[in-house]
Amino acid sequence: MNWTRNRQSGTLHAMEQTTQEISKSTPWWVPPKPVNLALLAGLMVTLGLPPITHTGLLVPLGLAVLFIALKDARQPAKLMWIFALVHQASLLHWLFLLIPAKTIPTRALVPIQASLAILYVTVFYLLLGWLFGTMRSRFGYRRALLAMPAMWVGMEALRARGEMAFPWCISGASVVDGPLMGLLRASGEIGMSALVVFTGMTLAFLWLWRSRGDGYRRAGAAALGGTFLLMIALVIG
Repeated sequence: MNWTRNRQSGTLHAMEQTTQEISKSTPWWVPPKPVNLALLAGLMVTLGLPPITHTGLLVPLGLAVLFIALKDARQPAKLMWIFALVHQASLLHWLFLLIPAKTIPTRALVPIQASLAILYVTVFYLLLGWLFGTMRSRFGYRRALLAMPAMWVGMEALRARGEMAFPWCISGASVVDGPLMGLLRASGEIGMSALVVFTGMTLAFLWLWRSRGDGYRRAGAAALGGTFLLMIALVIG
């Protein structure tokens, strides 16, 4: 018994030393891997939305990258906010090019208004990240990710309603001018957002199943089944 405890203690000590050596060898200015994945995901989702056409597949792929990054993120809310900042800043860059109108008397106020609009939208993603992190800490990553489509679609629906609504290019817009355009007319952008996020979740589970073993088999099968059922429901409905 003592030998087993000593062995476990030695293993933990070796892991701690390895972690410390890796952190020391990594320059302070190099972002952690989850942050890099969030930055990549933000750009991918932007490139999959209008006005760019025929790149809609990048949105579920980008979401899959984001969901994988959230697994090991120390602060899911902060990581989601970083994703949103990159995504919305690259998507809404045109706001900085607007010509002053009656509500903006001078050109100097245009970038201020644009920055505030982008920051306003990122607050919704920050709250989503906080909710995901809370669920992850209580129920585990797999269950939290299975709930992500409902949380994501709820966030986009909330963002698109009210006096301060900002529905510009939610996830469902990725199918514009694509083969699923007919489903968009029937189900609306929110319905297509659900399908896109379900697809991204399924891709994330399949990747984690491939790299981390059979622990994600049931979750991946549930995600895949949910995606097919949603597709059928949208086609029939």
